[in-house]
Amino acid sequence: MEIIRFRLPASRRARFAHLHADRGKSGGSAGGTIQVADDAAITPFYPIGTYVTGIEPGTSASTVASGIGTQNCTVKILNADGSENTQTVGTGNKLAVYVGDTLVQQYEIVVYGDINGDGKVSNLDLVLMQKQILGIESQSGSRLEAANVSKDGGISNKDLVILQNTYWESHRLISERKNWESRNEEKIAMMMMALSLTFGVVGVPQTVFAASGSTSVSVSSGSVNIGDTVTVTVKASGPSGEKANATMTLSYDSSVLQFVSCNTTYGGGGGSVMATGESYTVTLKAVSAGNSALSVSANDGVIFDSMRRWIPCRAAVRRSQ
Repeated sequence: MEIIRFRLPASRRARFAHLHADRGKSGGSAGGTIQVADDAAITPFYPIGTYVTGIEPGTSASTVASGIGTQNCTVKILNADGSENTQTVGTGNKLAVYVGDTLVQQYEIVVYGDINGDGKVSNLDLVLMQKQILGIESQSGSRLEAANVSKDGGISNKDLVILQNTYWESHRLISERKNWESRNEEKIAMMMMALSLTFGVVGVPQTVFAASGSTSVSVSSGSVNIGDTVTVTVKASGPSGEKANATMTLSYDSSVLQFVSCNTTYGGGGGSVMATGESYTVTLKAVSAGNSALSVSANDGVIFDSMRRWIPCRAAVRRSQ
């Protein structure tokens, strides 16, 4: 029996380096001087081609502006509506170059992974990418380029996996930060309680954290023989166990299991099926011996825990007469 092993995601540094490595149609290179007017030029730290790229999520406008060398000109970061952005730089913002008060050149910004333009990678971006792949909602321009995190010129499950890894890693770090803050708040609460016993101080601070949704995966049979089919059902539940509408991705080992059908509109391929709804079922056929992991994850407005289970596929045993 073959055991399928799964490698852990790459380190945080490697993951973000891949997300913001500037290859593909954006083109451009950092460090070269760009003439913007007769006697004015900029020397950007970030690559400028079709778009300004290489900016990590969460980067401030002042940081980006300070990374642009200027000669007889000034630079500002503008929002999509033309107003100056003094906060976080997002996809769709413009790097604007001025000579005096005159706008002489501007370049649109792409922050890879930031599809909705808020300057960060969130579950909202994952939903937009899933809808793009399914053909439910299409992106264009800089937002379409922001979804091409693999830099291969197209939007596919490969981009979704990279974005999911990036998002869950950042979410893990946020969770660790919250846990650290929670532990310290507990210490503060104990100190405040001690003070209240001594001095009558009241109003011990409390922190309430948002609940998460969950996903589940069930199978019609605990094991299957080669040539047999198995029905897999995936479901999403809200924070209180209520039904939830979500875009869910079922992943499986395509060398062990083969896709047969899905009971609703779906997308994916090569070992994954993605569909939107409260639940959906997928029929898979065992094509070789081994163990295949069945995992499901979902994102649609709340954070869903992912779930994984295993299904063994084996050759049928024939008994002699």
